[in-house]
This record gives sequence, C-alpha cells and structure tokens, in this order.
Amino acid sequence: MWAISFTIFLKECHVRDRCVTKEKYNIDRKRMIIVHTTKNNRKYGCLHMKNTLELRIFLEFSLKSSKGMIDSESAKSHQLLKLIVYILMNRERDISHQELIDILWQDKHTDNPAGALKNLVYRLRNLLKCVGDEEYIIARRGFYRWNTLIQVDTDYEQFEQLCDGAKLVQEEEEKERMYSEALDIYKGNVQEDLASEGWMVPIATWYQSIYLSAARELIQIYSHQKKFNRIQEICIKALKVDELDEDFHYWLMRSLMEQYKVDLALKHYNETTRLFQKHLGIRTSELLSQAYKEMISLKNVNTTLDGRNILEDLLESEKREGVYFCEFVIFKEIFRVESRRALRDNRKTVEYILLFTMNSRDYYNETENGKLYNIRLGMERLEGVLRNHLRTGDVVSRFSDNQFVVMLSACKEEHAVRVGSRIIETLFCNVSDKKVKLRCELLTEGNNVITIS
Repeated sequence: MWAISFTIFLKECHVRDRCVTKEKYNIDRKRMIIVHTTKNNRKYGCLHMKNTLELRIFLEFSLKSSKGMIDSESAKSHQLLKLIVYILMNRERDISHQELIDILWQDKHTDNPAGALKNLVYRLRNLLKCVGDEEYIIARRGFYRWNTLIQVDTDYEQFEQLCDGAKLVQEEEEKERMYSEALDIYKGNVQEDLASEGWMVPIATWYQSIYLSAARELIQIYSHQKKFNRIQEICIKALKVDELDEDFHYWLMRSLMEQYKVDLALKHYNETTRLFQKHLGIRTSELLSQAYKEMISLKNVNTTLDGRNILEDLLESEKREGVYFCEFVIFKEIFRVESRRALRDNRKTVEYILLFTMNSRDYYNETENGKLYNIRLGMERLEGVLRNHLRTGDVVSRFSDNQFVVMLSACKEEHAVRVGSRIIETLFCNVSDKKVKLRCELLTEGNNVITIS
C-alpha cells in the first residue's frame, strides 16, 4: 500500500530537473530520498518537494513556507501550538491518540478526550493551510503522524548538527565558523509557552547546555585570537540565557579589561556580586575575586603620577566618618595587613573579628520565600545599625546573604563582647514582631570562638 501511494507521488517528483521513473530510480524509505542507480555508480538526489517548511522554536515559535507563516499570535491557541510542535518534533514516528491526550491535557480533566483531540487536529489542519495545501497530518487507526514526504528544516536540529560537527573538526578556522553559526541559530531559550511544558523541559535544558558549552568553546578560540570584542558579545548573550553562570561573568570582565574598559568591568563586578548575593546567598568567588584584583591593578597600568597626585588618589574624595564598608576581597586584604602588623608588634591577636549571622525563627509558620524575605529585611536593618554604631576605623563586609563580618580596631576582648551585645540589642529594640534571630560570634586569641547572645 505504501509503495503504491509513493509511486503515484513520484509522478510529480523531479531529481535535478529530470522526470523520475520507477525503472531508473529506487526508493530509500529510511532516508526519504530517491536513489539513482546505474551500472557504474550510485547517486543520491533529494525529493523535489512543492513546499519545504522551516520550524523555529528558539526564543520565538514560527512555521514558515514560501506561501505563508504561522507564529504564536496566528496560532492563537496554546493547545494548537503544543500539538503542532510535538508532532513536528516526533515527525519520524506514529503518535498514538492516548500519547497526544496525555501531552495536551496531562492532569486536566476532559469529558471526551478523544473528541477533543479530533477537534483540535481538525483545527490544526485548517491552520496549516496558511503554509500550503498539502496533507500535512496523516490519520491512521489510533494514530496521527506527520506526512514524511514533506520536508521540514528545524533550527534545533541545525543547531545540534553544527555543534556536533564542530567537535569533530580539527582546523580552528572551520571550528570557529561552525560554532559561530550555531550560536547565531540559538536565539535564546525555547519559546516561553513551550518551555514550561513537562515534555519540553528536558529538551530545552539539553539545548541550553549545548549552547553554553559551544559558547565556552568559541570563547577559548577568540581568546587565542585576541578577539575580545567578540567574547564580550558572546558573554552578553549567554548571560541572558543563564545569568548566574560564573564563567561568562568572568570572561565578560576579562574582555572589557582587555579592551581597556576597566570602569565598565568594575561596574559589572559590582552588579554581579549583588546578583550572586540575591540569588545564591554568596558575594563572590575566587574566580571573580581574581578578576577584581586584576581590574584594580590594571587601572594603574601606564599611569605615572607624582607623589602629590598619588596621595590625592589614595585619600577619599570627601571626608567621611564612621565604619568602612567594603567588598569581602578588600576585607581579606585589610585583615592580612593587620595580621602582619600584629606579627611585627609581637601581638597574639589581630584586630577582633565579629561574625553576625541572621536566620528565620523556627516557630513562625512561614514559607521559604517568606523566610528569605524576613532575612532580607532584617539584614537591611542590621546594616543600618552597623553603620550608626561602629567607629571610624572599623571595617565591615557583607560575607553572604545572611552574614556580616566586622573587624574592630584597637580594642580589648571585653570591649568587643560589649560591641556585639550592643548591636544585637539595638537591632531588636522597639521591634515587637521578631521574625528573625541574630547570632554573634567573636574570634579571640588562639582562634577561639565566643558566642555572644
């Protein structure tokens, strides 16, 4: 039966503008191409279709042909969008009615799922008339499938083929070309309405991981070629896909530094530390801290100043009183300087260190988001208390989402304990609804820890 229908179809097919006849050509069913066989050779030619479709699912959905286009807006129905994409992504096989019902309605109850599916397929066939008059959806007893005689080019398959091919290529120029083309195809994560579907989640995650891996490979190539403007472009796009990927933040800062855009690199570093603190509960990492040190040193490269100008650069632009807030990477450097000074002066301890840790109280029936919100508000209040109740010369850094570390200058252990107690008392003064608790620890001589309640 299949061979008869295909023979009829051959009457309208051509290979290299020559009419196809049953005698000269055989059919390779698996690859869906016509094979020209002669005594001495074997040649392949693609079926000459009246209409080739182009499916795009990265960032936006579209199904195009020379005759028209379907997009999310013209599809109107989310169910129609799911149905057409699922059928196209499984176009090499029969799909049972029950499988489609499970995909389309999942746990949702419908009185007549078979009838609902039949109606949806009818609507889909009408919608597909926008791209051509061919019979796109073939119905069999208990199954639907895509008409495999109609060629479909997809962005996700082209993307994966280019990435796979680039891994096998040895020549750097060809590898660069293939990765570059692949990254151009990947416009962004899978279209928003589709990405949330259970069956699409692992697929979307898979292609995202391929994209990020390809981007890293291309960055390495551009790094060797010193094409730092290209690295900057890749990182900006990659961070839209995964804003918490440390590697791309690092390479974006590195690319900016290599282009002598140090101020922009420093600005991005500060934005990144706030982002990581908000979403991951950490301020920075060793990798980003190293980039920060490079930025600071690079600001003074090729700069020669006299003593007066250097002194002006060292001094703060305006007179400020109170505690000194800084990034933890700077806090560590200050601590190390004080450690060396203590060693020189034969002191057993460095300046005393206080660690404030805030947590949600267990007996409040709060959701996880509610607990995080309470901690964020509590940390904001704690920052205000530290600014107003510590002395000029003390140093403070936000260590994590729920921790501050404080270095107290020129004080005794008894005074350090009183400072910790005063901070806790001041924080909870006039606060009736105590949804958070604060623990204070004092690092003393011999690296002993005293807990201050």
